[in-house]
Amino acid sequence: MIATKRRAAPPSLFGEAWRYAALQSADRILAAPPASPYTERHPPRGQLVLRFVLPLELAKPANSTRHAAGWQMAKHREDVLAMVKTQWLQRSPRLLDHMPLPGRPLARCIRFSSVEPDATAAWWKTCIDVLLCPRMRGGRRIAGIGLLADDRPSMLETRAWHEKVPRGQGFALVEVYN
Repeated sequence: MIATKRRAAPPSLFGEAWRYAALQSADRILAAPPASPYTERHPPRGQLVLRFVLPLELAKPANSTRHAAGWQMAKHREDVLAMVKTQWLQRSPRLLDHMPLPGRPLARCIRFSSVEPDATAAWWKTCIDVLLCPRMRGGRRIAGIGLLADDRPSMLETRAWHEKVPRGQGFALVEVYN
């Protein structure tokens, strides 16, 4: 018999108090004018459907994960999915009746960090991928919460940008509008 390891829950360091503080910080920063003249903010469109925050450890740029082993990427994706599910079920359990979202939803992905990522960093990719419908790939089931049908540009408008915060206070915010 082979013993299997249970997935560890996201660290309590990023519990409800941390999430509340991150959302409050995001609201405060977004209510003020941009700190940088190069920041291009994208206004929300439609009704807010889902809003969640992630620590920067779970919003890694693609260039830091592209050479990772398959098992490392699967673990990273599972950690992101667990944190998103926790926040989704606490705030929006009624979404189950309206999934996947019809039309072309808008996803606003905002990275709050002390260092601005490259324009092509695609740090938000895994955050969006876990919102997709579960699917099969290479004979394996890829889990997702089923909120979005697809992440193609014709099916989802994705807007990502960076907001500067002091070192050690970073997080990522993802909002989905219908």
